[in-house]
Amino acid sequence: MRRAVIHDIVAMPVKVEVYRSAAKPRIARPRCLRALAEALRDGGCQQLVLDRNDAAVQSDRRVLHEAFGSGWDGTYDHLHDHEEPLLWLADAVSWCWNKGGQWREALAGVTLDVIELGD
Repeated sequence: MRRAVIHDIVAMPVKVEVYRSAAKPRIARPRCLRALAEALRDGGCQQLVLDRNDAAVQSDRRVLHEAFGSGWDGTYDHLHDHEEPLLWLADAVSWCWNKGGQWREALAGVTLDVIELGD
């Protein structure tokens, strides 16, 4: 089943960016989110949907508000996976990337950039 999902992802015309930080999660998440927001603001994206994590929503909104400022005309929201079906794609890619080995190699056909944000 997993291989079939990855096969379908590789066949899609998607571009993936993996934002990584070696810092502790309470530092890494806002750092990665800020970098993502800045890239979206400058890249013409009109909508950002994040997988809803109730513990992080308030902090995420603060980071996004600061990063986007008034220079972005798009919208962002935190939704559960049943509310935004495409969240499965990000979940699958991040799972493969974090699992490493053959699973990361299975993503070889995907246009994938890794943005290292340090620790």
